[in-house]
Amino acid sequence: MWKESSRLPFGRQIFSRAIGLWVPYSGSIGAVIEELSPGRCRLSMTDRRSIRNHLKSIHAMALANFGELTTGLAVVSALSSEQRAILTGYQIQYLKKSRGTLNAVCVVPPIPVEDQKPLEVQADIKNGDNEVVAQVKATWLIGSSASRAR
Repeated sequence: MWKESSRLPFGRQIFSRAIGLWVPYSGSIGAVIEELSPGRCRLSMTDRRSIRNHLKSIHAMALANFGELTTGLAVVSALSSEQRAILTGYQIQYLKKSRGTLNAVCVVPPIPVEDQKPLEVQADIKNGDNEVVAQVKATWLIGSSASRAR
């Protein structure tokens, strides 16, 4: 679906909005999917009042949400149709105040089809000057989609 919609005018924004409707909490930050391919995701998020804190920078939890969404889309895009993933651990390190449009990138290695395997991935969140403002480490438990029936 991404390949088709990303080619259309406003396709990235429409697809990103659809993801936000599918995962409502993540949709609250208004992130836009800029790139999505198997094992790779790049998102952008525009600085706006609704995600700011009292210090006039982007709120810590908006950054955490942004990082989780980035790692999640990268992981899910790398899975086979027989696999699923669930977040089991999350760390974020805030390196500097976040202002302006941010970009987050996560790259995931190929995921072998094995049951119940944890996978730690990292996303870097950068500002418009290409400075890392936050680093995310997320642990996703990869399992078989057949295990849902258990």
